[in-house]
Amino acid sequence: MKKKNKPVFVSAVIAAGGTSSRMNGDNKLLLEIGGIPVIAHSLLAFQSCDSISEIIISAHESHLQTYADIAQYYDITKLTKVVKGGDTRLQSVYNAVKECSKKADYILVHDAARPLITDEDIKTVIGDTISHNCAAASNKVTDTVKKVSDRLAQSTVDRTDLYTVQTPQGADRDLLYGALEKAVGMSDGSVTDECSALEKIGIKPYMSDCSVCNIKITYPQDVFIANAIYDRRNKK
Repeated sequence: MKKKNKPVFVSAVIAAGGTSSRMNGDNKLLLEIGGIPVIAHSLLAFQSCDSISEIIISAHESHLQTYADIAQYYDITKLTKVVKGGDTRLQSVYNAVKECSKKADYILVHDAARPLITDEDIKTVIGDTISHNCAAASNKVTDTVKKVSDRLAQSTVDRTDLYTVQTPQGADRDLLYGALEKAVGMSDGSVTDECSALEKIGIKPYMSDCSVCNIKITYPQDVFIANAIYDRRNKK
């Protein structure tokens, strides 16, 4: 992949600053999928992708050394920094983006809690990011969607143009930096990911078609689902 006749430099920010509040007290990034910690799966996916030039982890202060040790154990040689996160995901990602290499043309942000991301999907998002300046892993909504009030269905929402959005989410470095810089000054909670930060400055991210198996570890049962997918992928 090239930009302006030179090799493209893509930085990957691994967002690992979550509190795992819905995991019954367990740090979900240290739980194991196929005997390997969740965060290690995410790191290994970007380490093995030949389109990624560097990796930066953004983490809670109490986990900085733990994640650095895991990266060393799994030989994540592309890791350049482990950055202290902020009070919100937005601030944590912003802190990491500021530390990306000056060589970076594009930056991908990936939730560490999505351990099943594939090389194919990473490259799809990178390709779409280069073509459209910003893109995000996504899936078209297939379930019926209801608008609800007090737990009572009020109407059925037309799902024709609805997509669920995952990570990685990528953007031109300067574009992403500017969007996040503006977003951190907002306090209304409307910026929940990189796409919404870009949307705030009038940018429309491209929705990349990616695997439905790119699930996020949020609840305890997600670990069982992730293990089942992992076992299926590695079944001989």
